[in-house]
Amino acid sequence: MFVLIATNIFNFILYIFLIQYGIVSGFTLRSLTVKNRKTRLSYQAHSSWKTFVSTNLNPISAASEILNEIPRNSPPQIVFLFVGKAHGKSFEKIVEQVYTSLPSGTRLLSIVGGGVIGENSEFDEPSKPSMAIMTGKLPKGAEIEVFSFNELKKPPPPPESEYWKKLDSSSYLLLADPWSPVTDILKGLSVASSTVERDAVVVGGISMAVGAKPTVAVDANALPQGSLVGVGFRGTLSLQAVVAQGCQPVSRIYTVTACEKNYIRELDFKPALKVMEKCISSANENIVEQRKRSSGIVCGVARKGDYLIRSIVGCRKNGFSIAGKPLQTGDMIRFFVRDKNAAKADLDLMLKRTEMERSLQPDNVPTPVAALQVSCVARGRQLFGVPNMDVSKIQELLAGPVGGFYANGQIGPVGIAGFSTNGKNPVESHVHGFTTIAALFCEHDYKSSSNMVDSLSDKALDVWG
Repeated sequence: MFVLIATNIFNFILYIFLIQYGIVSGFTLRSLTVKNRKTRLSYQAHSSWKTFVSTNLNPISAASEILNEIPRNSPPQIVFLFVGKAHGKSFEKIVEQVYTSLPSGTRLLSIVGGGVIGENSEFDEPSKPSMAIMTGKLPKGAEIEVFSFNELKKPPPPPESEYWKKLDSSSYLLLADPWSPVTDILKGLSVASSTVERDAVVVGGISMAVGAKPTVAVDANALPQGSLVGVGFRGTLSLQAVVAQGCQPVSRIYTVTACEKNYIRELDFKPALKVMEKCISSANENIVEQRKRSSGIVCGVARKGDYLIRSIVGCRKNGFSIAGKPLQTGDMIRFFVRDKNAAKADLDLMLKRTEMERSLQPDNVPTPVAALQVSCVARGRQLFGVPNMDVSKIQELLAGPVGGFYANGQIGPVGIAGFSTNGKNPVESHVHGFTTIAALFCEHDYKSSSNMVDSLSDKALDVWG
């Protein structure tokens, strides 16, 4: 009897202690989740950009949960919706639900990812339901221009079209599906970037396929297979890009001596397939083990002191084909495997380069207020063994929130871009694999940027589509 009374007294004291320190409330542990969530959100409490996440099993309920978090007294002007693949079949309903619940005039851009990022956390397991929203308010003197193209129904104009020459945004963010004309649009935007005075930055990501269903959307419209949605930023809002690779070299550098578009026939005048097989067989046991745990050996194409990682998509005769843009004779390549230590080291290096670039800028350097993170589906905890590796590093670059998704391909430059403010310095963007890209939203001084603001739609949309 005494033991029972003592046990009850102990449990009562423990319960009072937990209530006092906010660990429990009433007779549930729900407030423990709320408390942790508030901690995660503290960094965005006073920001003009915010992120919200739901892991509700029901897609409609998940959308309602994140919509309830948007402050009605300070409505956003642009919203990004990231839907995890587990909710992908309900993408069209989710998009319509979210858009009709937003204030009139708010632009909504949506995409299906392998997972989502928000509230300073990565939800990187495609089989588990996740949904995130990122909301933003534009600073004074900023403008956005939303556009979309489709491979078959409304293809982009050719690079020599006046459309591209009349676009003069300083930055572009692209959300594409795997069948969209990404390469053609990157060519066109490289023409547009030659007209601006800042570094022109183009970043984005490719969605996860859900059969033949739509995986990208603009406003309430889920777009058919083969579509891309883009948004241009100009005036007092621009993007800076930080691109971190995730592979370790396992060979020396080779020269492409014979190729046909994406098919490499010879390396250093030797059959390319035999060269690759020799690289695999000569790799030490540790590297071979890494290769078994990864998605296999990949190919890196040399660009500006770094490498664009390309998947090897097929072998025939004496050569092999790689994903991405066509190659040319004289291109330099190297073989790689995915490696967590190399991924950590490269991300740290990019962060250091970013800090160095900032230290060299004048006093009116733009302020990063938020970041959109696009990470390869092969990263996350399956690569690093721990959660939130990439997002915790990116969070070091800014005081605002980070939101984003896990992509089937990442769009961005090599290394870092968007930090030069003196003169034109166009930066070429590519489709990457195994990378993490951070697109930093940067606010500029209104007085120095106000003369750049007028209507893009008056200039470009009447030229094409």
